[in-house]
Amino acid sequence: MGNVTENTLDTTIHEAAADADEGQMLQFALDRSRATFAWKCGGLDAAALHRAHPPSAMTLGNLLKHLAMVEDWTATRLAHAGTVALGGLGRRPGIPVALGR
Repeated sequence: MGNVTENTLDTTIHEAAADADEGQMLQFALDRSRATFAWKCGGLDAAALHRAHPPSAMTLGNLLKHLAMVEDWTATRLAHAGTVALGGLGRRPGIPVALGR
């Protein structure tokens, strides 16, 4: 089993306002997903992030890297298409989006 470190992240989730627009709801959904992954994986050491989970060869570190890439790619597509106002959308300080590089 991997070691859990003392390094903890703030995983508080702040609900979106009832009258939130599309961009604010997207930001809330991303923040909620990021906080969930930070809560589940934030205290794991490198060995735990790089351990495969049979029968798959996938590791948590690679899953986090994949999710970060998909999030970045999708946000870039939406921004270029002009379909969503991405104001403050982006990586949040303190929550790593690509662990295990």
